[in-house]
Amino acid sequence: MINNYEQQIKDAQRLKLGGVMRLAVLDRIQQASIDGVEYTEEQFAVWIECLNSAAGWVDSPRVASGIYRDIGYLLAAKGDTDGAIRYFEGAIDVFPETDYRIDIEKQIKNLKS
Repeated sequence: MINNYEQQIKDAQRLKLGGVMRLAVLDRIQQASIDGVEYTEEQFAVWIECLNSAAGWVDSPRVASGIYRDIGYLLAAKGDTDGAIRYFEGAIDVFPETDYRIDIEKQIKNLKS
């Protein structure tokens, strides 16, 4: 039987997050496993808020777009379809030339269907 932490690690790896963000997610989940704690809704909301703020601090639209895309993946994995769509669309709005445009549009289409 797979424990909850192992499942969270598998989910984090499946999210296709950027390298640094993926490492942060995995480190946090693994530390939670060591400490014997799990995420709460409040922790998740604060995390999303911090990432959203970080997107506003960067000077590069490409980087901001990547952060919004990653937030979209996190929200989609959590089951927040409307939030995920909003962030995926924001990723395209802030940097329409993103190399990930096709993937983002595919994610939006899948979430809307």
